[in-house]
Amino acid sequence: PPNDALTGLPGRALFNEVSENLRRLALRNNTCFGMMFIDLDNFKQVNDTLGHHVGDVVLHQVAEVLTKNLRKNDIVGRVGGDEFVVSLYGIESQQALVALGNKLIREISSIDQAEGKPIDIGASIGAVFVAPPLSHTLDELTDRADTLMYEAKRAGKGALCVEAI
Repeated sequence: PPNDALTGLPGRALFNEVSENLRRLALRNNTCFGMMFIDLDNFKQVNDTLGHHVGDVVLHQVAEVLTKNLRKNDIVGRVGGDEFVVSLYGIESQQALVALGNKLIREISSIDQAEGKPIDIGASIGAVFVAPPLSHTLDELTDRADTLMYEAKRAGKGALCVEAI
C-alpha cells in the first residue's frame, strides 16, 4: 500500500519515490536539500506497559506533529515501527535544519498522554544538509541520516545530530 494504514503517511516505497523526485528537482534547480531520520525514544516501553493500542495512538500523534511542522513541499514517511523519515526540498540552510530538528524533538517530547494514560516519549534525529551540487543518491542520504540518528541516540536520547555533506 502506498500509505501507512495507521498514520496515513506515505510508506517506504511512496516516500522514496517522492523523495527521489524532490532530490532531482533540487539538483535541477541548484537548491539545497535536507533529510531527517527520526526514531522515537521510549516507544517500546509505551507498547510494553500500556499496550499496542496506546502505541498506535502515539504513532498517530507523532505523525500529526511532523505533518503540521513541515512545509507543503516537504514529505514525511513512516518507514518502520517507530521510525519516520523527512525530505526537505529547498531548506534554506544547515541552521534552518537544526532549528526544525530541535523544534520536532521539543514537540514530540511534549506529547505526554495517549488514551488518557501518561506517557514519556521523545525523539532522536539524524539529519543531513546538502548544498548544491547534489551528488549523493537518495540511498546514501537516507543511510547517512540513519547513521547520524544512531549517533544521536548514543549521545543521549532527545538529541539531534546534523551533518552537512
